[in-house]
Amino acid sequence: MIRVGTNQLLYNEVRNFAGLPFQNVCFRKVLDLYKVPAYLQYKLFNKVNYKLIFRFNDLGLHRKIDLFHFFNGITPVKKPWVVTFETKVPRPDVNFLQGYAWLAGKYCKKIIAYSERAYNAELQLLKQHPCYCDDMLPKMTVLRPSQPLIANGLEHKDYSGFIHFLFAGHAFYRKGGYELVKAFAQCYHKGLPVRLTMVSKLEVEGYCDRNISPDIEAETHRLIAGNPSVTWYRQLSNKQVLQLLLEAHVGILPSFGETYGYFLLEAMACGCAVVATAVSPLTEIVSDQCGYLLNVPTAMKDVEYIDIDNPARYKEISARLTERIFQSIEAICNDTKLLQAKSLLALQHIREKYSPFDRAAALEKIYHEALVA
Repeated sequence: MIRVGTNQLLYNEVRNFAGLPFQNVCFRKVLDLYKVPAYLQYKLFNKVNYKLIFRFNDLGLHRKIDLFHFFNGITPVKKPWVVTFETKVPRPDVNFLQGYAWLAGKYCKKIIAYSERAYNAELQLLKQHPCYCDDMLPKMTVLRPSQPLIANGLEHKDYSGFIHFLFAGHAFYRKGGYELVKAFAQCYHKGLPVRLTMVSKLEVEGYCDRNISPDIEAETHRLIAGNPSVTWYRQLSNKQVLQLLLEAHVGILPSFGETYGYFLLEAMACGCAVVATAVSPLTEIVSDQCGYLLNVPTAMKDVEYIDIDNPARYKEISARLTERIFQSIEAICNDTKLLQAKSLLALQHIREKYSPFDRAAALEKIYHEALVA
């Protein structure tokens, strides 16, 4: 049995490694001495110290751990470790040269990007520091998140009445929620047979949505309240969201920027076709075979997010995205047979590309090789 330590067991850790169906691996949350000052700083001054939370050090206390696996974190410990990252590693708040020295060192055994976009971003960053290439490039690989099937078919879905769309995500404006409710206002006025369920706190996050004004927030609430075809939940458990997805026909994420897109995986695993903006890495999940891509002019294949650098630009892009969303909804309503075909292909895509057992086997091999090396 390989004993793997990790400094936290939150959603990303559980989703990407700690919760997988391993045969010969067990995980243990270990004490991180960096967390103590980070916790005190947050409690006393309400400030998150990112320089500390993305680093780990146990001063060699965990002798019964064979190796460590972190999400976005790095460490100077003299024990084998691997890291899974979502954007770049080390994170911008960590001393860059110190971080690269740890990643290039002999104790870092694998650097795992969880998307092709993250891998390519790290590669471009690494090219700016060629002295680390020989040590880091052989360690780099891509291992996408896993997703178990939740539905086996579409027998539980009724396509004879309204088409039910579902949106979920707390970073509402970054994920295109404002544009979505504007598009559904158009749908309601045109009498399209659609329903929208939204699960969100309607939060402004500050990443890709920094031009959201109080007027836009007020309009969002007005559009939701004035549209009987929209049902809004401020918060639901993941289990409740999955139940809604089992009843829905389409999962929709018209996002300005994502690090991956777990919601789309869950929607597809529930037998939903998906609608998403053509930003990376959403383009790694969604294709025209299993969904509908929204090609906003500024959203190119390898773009990480739709950059909105001023209010006027945001207004322009927002209007374009709203129109693309409406067009996709209209197309879905006009061809429900195609929608069902895409939904079946979505299930097939999850079954073939996102098996938790395949990911567990791949990680177990990485752990074995790390210990042998």
